[in-house]
Amino acid sequence: TATPEDDSFPPFDLAALAGAWQPVPVCWKILDHDAAAGEWAAMAEWVRWLATRYTLAPRTIPPCWYRHGALIEELSALRTGWLAAFAPDAPGSAPLDWHTMFAATRNRLDETVSRGGCTKDDHRDDQIATWLTTPDSSFTDAIEEDLSSRDQTPAPPAWN
Repeated sequence: TATPEDDSFPPFDLAALAGAWQPVPVCWKILDHDAAAGEWAAMAEWVRWLATRYTLAPRTIPPCWYRHGALIEELSALRTGWLAAFAPDAPGSAPLDWHTMFAATRNRLDETVSRGGCTKDDHRDDQIATWLTTPDSSFTDAIEEDLSSRDQTPAPPAWN
C-alpha cells in the first residue's frame, strides 16, 4: 500500500494548474479509450490519497472500489468537487463546503458498500436486476399503446 512518504505516491501540484485548468465533471459513459485511461490513473491516485489522508475504512472505500459503478461515480464527483474547492482561484470557504459534501458522500459510500457486501478481503459483484439487462417486450408494447393514444399535433401548454 502506498503512503504519502512513498515515491509512488506523488504530491499534487495544484498551483501548476492555475490559469490553464478548470475542473470538469467526468462522464464515464462517454469517455473514449485515451480519456478513460487518464481518468483511471488520476482516480486511482486520488482515491489512495483520500483513503490515506482521511483514514477511511474499507466499509467506506473497499479495495475493489473500481469494480463498482456507483462507487466510481460517487468518488469521481467527489474528486471533481475537491479539485474545484482547492483550485488556486477558489473562494476561501470552498474547502469547508467540500468537507460538507464529503460527509454526505461518505454516508452514501457506506450505504453502497454495506448493500454490496464487499470487505477488505472479499469482493462481491454488483447484483443487477434482470429487468435492467433483459429486453422486455411488454415495455415496447406499452410505449406503442401510449403513443398511439396521443394527438399527433401537440397542444400548447395550459399553464399560461
